[in-house]
Amino acid sequence: MATLKERLETLDKLPSLPLATLKLIRILGHGETAEYEEVEEIIQTDPALTSAILKTANSALFAPKSGKVATIGDALRNLGLRKIQEIAIAHQASPVLGKAVEGYGLLGGQLWQGALAGALASQVVAAQTKHCPPGEAFVGGLLRDIGKLVMQALFGDQLMASNLNTGEGDWNQCELEHREFGFDHCEIGSELALLWKLPESLIRAIRFHHNPPDDPEQGGPLVDVVHIGDMIALAMGCGTGVDGLHYEASPECMERIGFKRNDFENAMIETKLRLDAFIGNKTDTQD
Repeated sequence: MATLKERLETLDKLPSLPLATLKLIRILGHGETAEYEEVEEIIQTDPALTSAILKTANSALFAPKSGKVATIGDALRNLGLRKIQEIAIAHQASPVLGKAVEGYGLLGGQLWQGALAGALASQVVAAQTKHCPPGEAFVGGLLRDIGKLVMQALFGDQLMASNLNTGEGDWNQCELEHREFGFDHCEIGSELALLWKLPESLIRAIRFHHNPPDDPEQGGPLVDVVHIGDMIALAMGCGTGVDGLHYEASPECMERIGFKRNDFENAMIETKLRLDAFIGNKTDTQD
């Protein structure tokens, strides 16, 4: 049976993120303290990203009362380093994650909506529990289902037929994919993240976001936080597709990070507010 790497090598075109985005993700994921000048330099290598950041910084949600934001340096000083990194990463991930993924019953834009909701939910959980950096949690939540794009590219109609013929009942998508294809979207997504040279903590978050392991050397705080962020996004109905309602939150995971039922409900409310603000702001910048 072909390895995951060999499967990826059979694709003519892999999902990819721009170099500027990968650099920003590596900074966040390694826990490095970036200098304003470093982030400014990375963003300015991409004219489209520079334009998007300036539009966002001048939007109704973020524009300062003191006047127009004219440079990336101004935007950094106005919004802060982490916020600019998150906006930049989300902006450049949008075209990649915005595609339809028919094998999972996701129309164009639905995978992206689920990715963004999961990113914001993971960020909320990280801030509440203080178990990992919120910026790193944002990226882990955003990229957690990137493997679904690869599964669609590899199997397409076969994947759709497999999911549609499963019917109702107690089943787990990852188990189904293992039975049909020998691996699941989490595993192949983590292999793609490895090819992108993302930090190990993010690779693990993608690999185990549906089934966080008890062993901290395999899992860890970021895995637990992204798992809960994923469950919040699915509970909100974001990016559910044909498989979303067949996952359950791990009680052990919730206990490890000290996350209670009422915390889950409060995080859903906060995530909804942030999601509405983000989507509204994106619409403003495109007018």
